[in-house]
Amino acid sequence: MESLTTGVHFPYKHPLLGGASGSASTPGVRRSVYFWWWEYLRRSSTYKKALSEGAKTERLRKLIDDFGDIHSQDFKAWWRDQQRGARLFSTLGQTRVEVKQIATDGNGVKHLEISIPLNLPRRHIEGRLKSLLDAHHKGKKGRQNAKVQIAAYTVSRPPNVTSLATALAVYDARIEHPELPMWKVAVLAIAKYKPYREKLKDPNFKLDYDQRRQAAVEVHRYIKQVEASVKNAEMGVFP
Repeated sequence: MESLTTGVHFPYKHPLLGGASGSASTPGVRRSVYFWWWEYLRRSSTYKKALSEGAKTERLRKLIDDFGDIHSQDFKAWWRDQQRGARLFSTLGQTRVEVKQIATDGNGVKHLEISIPLNLPRRHIEGRLKSLLDAHHKGKKGRQNAKVQIAAYTVSRPPNVTSLATALAVYDARIEHPELPMWKVAVLAIAKYKPYREKLKDPNFKLDYDQRRQAAVEVHRYIKQVEASVKNAEMGVFP
C-alpha cells in the first residue's frame, strides 16, 4: 500500500505533488488513479449542473459535500484542500483481516481461523492471506493481525491508468473535433497512430480501409468506456 504520511495509506499510488513538479502534467500525478477519478468526474454534466443549481438527490448532495467544486481549483489545490485526498481515499484504520483463533484438532493438526470482511478489495484480501500464511505456516507462535483498511471512496478494480488516460484523450478529442471522422480522432489521441499525425495536414491523406475501420472501433470503445466511468464517478465509484 502506498504511504503518504505516517498513518495515512492509499490502496493505489497516491499523486506525487511535492514542490513545483506537482502539476497535472507530471508522471507522478498522472500515474495515480485518484487523479483520473477527479478528471473523469469533471466530465460529468450532471455533477456540474448540480454544483450550480443544487443537487436533487441525497447521493449527489453527499458526493458534492465530499468532492466539492472540482472545477474551481486545479488538481493539486483540490487534493490538498482540507486534506481532501486523504479524507476521501486513504484507508486509515477502518477495518482489517485478522486471525481470530489458532486451534489444534484431535489429530494434532493446527487450524487457523481468519475473519475476512468481504467489502475489502480482493487484491488486498489475497495479499493479506498470503502474509498470514507465510507467518503462521512456518510455525510462528502468537496472534498476528494484518490491517487491511477501506476508504470512504474505493477504486472498484485494479486500475489501468494508461487506458484511463488514453480513453479520456479520445473522448476529449471527439468533443473538441466533432466534425472529424472517427479514424482521425484516433490518429489525434491514440499513441499507436501518432506517426500519422503530421500527415493529417494533407487533406488527401487517408489510412487504408482496414486501419480506418479498426481505428473507428477503438474510438467508439474508448468513448463508451469514458461514458460508463463518468456515470460511475457520479455514483461515487471508479472506474
